[in-house]
Amino acid sequence: MLKKYLNIHQPIKTYAGLFAFLTITGAVSATSNDDLRSIKDGSASNAKEKLPLKEMTGEALPAWRDMESALAWVVGPVDVHVLNHHGFRDSANPFFLSVLEPRIHILSVYAASHPGPDVMRRMLSDAIYPGPRDIFLTNGMWKGRRPHLVDLFGSDEAEWLEQRIGEATASLGHIVIRVEPGGDRYYVYMLDDHDENYLIMSDHGPFESQE
Repeated sequence: MLKKYLNIHQPIKTYAGLFAFLTITGAVSATSNDDLRSIKDGSASNAKEKLPLKEMTGEALPAWRDMESALAWVVGPVDVHVLNHHGFRDSANPFFLSVLEPRIHILSVYAASHPGPDVMRRMLSDAIYPGPRDIFLTNGMWKGRRPHLVDLFGSDEAEWLEQRIGEATASLGHIVIRVEPGGDRYYVYMLDDHDENYLIMSDHGPFESQE
């Protein structure tokens, strides 16, 4: 069965008392940034569990900003992972990914820093967790992005990242996850978001859900 989604608008189960858990474990601080520990709400149908996240971070100091590690053991393995904080450099830390072991990574991109080379390396790393994985981006490369990548990361890293984005399973469009009744298999669809017709540009799957 499809076990869990991160940030995908599919229910069925949320983690009641999650904020209390984080408070007890000291992951939430009275002086911390609310945005960096926020959780997104959403609902739909035909999935087993969800844990909707948003701007939470995991690769950052001070320690209270590492919300991902605090949640990793609560979440466990997932099928689909929408990266926290749009895949910015402080998201998708190695421990978080090693516990979740996502089959699918999804990035909602709106800035040249999404994702950075470090995050891309972590998503692709077999040393962090084994097995196949596919990466989908809403807006991987656009005209004029390359100079911004060079400014942010230097020419070598910009070239490497551009190549990896080009090798992603899909890197442009609106991303839709469709789950078969019962949750045993699911599909990823890329839709043309240049107009409101949202025509299907490509479809991927079926992917087998984790038991």
